Amino acid sequence: MKLTTIIAVMLLPVTIFSSTPGSFSEMLDVGSLPQLKHWQSKQASGYDRGDGFYDSGNFIREEPGKRFVMMEADGPGCIDRIWMTRKDLADKFDILVFIDNKETPAISMDMDELWMCNKGPFVKPFLDYADRAMFCYVPIGFQKSCKVLLHPTGPDSSYVYRKNSAGEQIYHVYYQISYRVFDKETQVKPFSWRMDEEEKIALEKCNSLWNNVGNSPYNEQIDQEQEEIEIVLNGSSKQSLFKLNHAGTIQSLKLKVSDPKAAGDLWLQMTWDAQEMPAVNVPLTAYFGAQDLNKDAIALWMGISDGWYYSYYPMPFFSNAKISIQSKTDVDVTVNARILYNKKSPNPDAGLFHASRFYEDDNSLVAGQDYTLLNTQGHGHIVAVNMDHHGDMEGDDHFFINGEDFPSIYGTGTEDFFNFAWGFGFKASYPLHGLLDHFQNDFLYRIMIPGAIAFNKSILITCEHGSGSEAGGTYSGAVLYYLKK
Repeated sequence: MKLTTIIAVMLLPVTIFSSTPGSFSEMLDVGSLPQLKHWQSKQASGYDRGDGFYDSGNFIREEPGKRFVMMEADGPGCIDRIWMTRKDLADKFDILVFIDNKETPAISMDMDELWMCNKGPFVKPFLDYADRAMFCYVPIGFQKSCKVLLHPTGPDSSYVYRKNSAGEQIYHVYYQISYRVFDKETQVKPFSWRMDEEEKIALEKCNSLWNNVGNSPYNEQIDQEQEEIEIVLNGSSKQSLFKLNHAGTIQSLKLKVSDPKAAGDLWLQMTWDAQEMPAVNVPLTAYFGAQDLNKDAIALWMGISDGWYYSYYPMPFFSNAKISIQSKTDVDVTVNARILYNKKSPNPDAGLFHASRFYEDDNSLVAGQDYTLLNTQGHGHIVAVNMDHHGDMEGDDHFFINGEDFPSIYGTGTEDFFNFAWGFGFKASYPLHGLLDHFQNDFLYRIMIPGAIAFNKSILITCEHGSGSEAGGTYSGAVLYYLKK
């Protein structure tokens, strides 16, 4: 049974934000997610420069005064994410951030105090500190340059050390700093502890957005239509959920299944415009990054709330759209769907939404060779990576952008990529990342907003299966992205 409802929502006065990179206002510009990005995506990290296992305590260089450079870049740009952890919480370090060639650091604070200061923009939920994993999504914009240093402040004898692959003594501290570099004419909002009135309002609205995840992130839904449908999948079969021969954008997709344990065998398929093959073709568990409908998995763009899988990724199409469910189980399953969409023509510069499945196990893994999460060509940007089987946690991720020989993004471990640390024991659901225990299986997700990983020719994402790609196991999930070929 299908029910279509036309929803007309009155326009309400709203505050207009500039959406300048380096500001919280950029986080509020949720409607522009499909628009093709023209920045360069980068990451600084402590990966082992000797291509070994020792991903801690490796820096770009040491400067006078025992200051270790973790990241430096020419502007304009913006740091979108900082993740850190250390072996011993007693090890004391200061974080120093210099921007725009100034001699005085814009940020100079003990790392523990910075994460717990509750001052200026450094407030929850944009940063947190749990089970030795520290993450921060406070935007740090810079117009000319940026340099981030780590400065040990305790006696040398008080630190926990290890040796790297070259036999050198190094600190047992790990880090990743994700950032973007923009075209030279781009105007960025440089970081400041003193926020102007517009930035204070944007921070307040972002705080409300992140503290109300599970609800639609869109401020206004004008002239929307909603379709509700119930289908019954009798064993291995395929049924349609939605079909429209018109331009438009899907802004909300909610699904409920009668048997969530079968969700891993229910494949969500979406086809846009003249595509011969579905742009989305992944199990529900890989798409939503979760499975058990009795447990909330609260993320900004997708998850589980009130017994429903939800997805708020805007999905534009220029002529037609088709959504269906393919069952690959013998179990009979009832699926209820609620789809909210409009019939407005999308921006011509919008990419089409994709979700690609990756799956490797002991039958396909090759010793000494990374497995592939995604290999595609075109202009687009990555917005999320989900895993429903993570295998060995020691694998470093590699993002090769536009055919480069050395990856612009070189990770330090699977749990590090997902903003956790020291294994998968600690479980939590955050707006942009999470690690969940559903039906005695770990599910992980990481959303890359607003710093989507952009490419204009191609992208290849690979990951080690264990240190040196020697471990077995199962590695599976989905990469979510926008693409225009």
